[in-house]
Amino acid sequence: MDIREFLSYDKYLGGPIRVGKSKKKIFMPIKDRICSRINGWLGKNLSWVGREVLVKAVAQAIPTYAMNVFKLPSEFNHRIQASIINYWWGHDDCKIKIHWVSKSKLLRSKLVGSLGFRDLEAFNLALLAHQVWRLLNAEHSLAYKLSK
Repeated sequence: MDIREFLSYDKYLGGPIRVGKSKKKIFMPIKDRICSRINGWLGKNLSWVGREVLVKAVAQAIPTYAMNVFKLPSEFNHRIQASIINYWWGHDDCKIKIHWVSKSKLLRSKLVGSLGFRDLEAFNLALLAHQVWRLLNAEHSLAYKLSK
């Protein structure tokens, strides 16, 4: 039987196996992955629709698993959102463009006429609340049976 010892920096499904006191350090690879993807898109001339699809399908999907398991620090979520919004408005390192609409308006639902970008902090809380709901209401799960 081959049992291997896990190291503190090992990962499972893109997330850390063990989280210590410094959550910023543990989740930094997620932010780095998002920023590297965004920086790769900066050189391409994409339409607004193309940018929207990339942001929603890739940049906002990368941290989903970690958010489903961990409460990410607020500062971490804000930095990810800032890099996404800077990409949306077309920032380069040498020239900064004007943000014509505030961040709060970009994060509103499409039903009220906005773009419908995810508020990562609210999304994180919603995913964790869903996990708690499943633990309390899924009668067939082991966690439910143990809590009873």
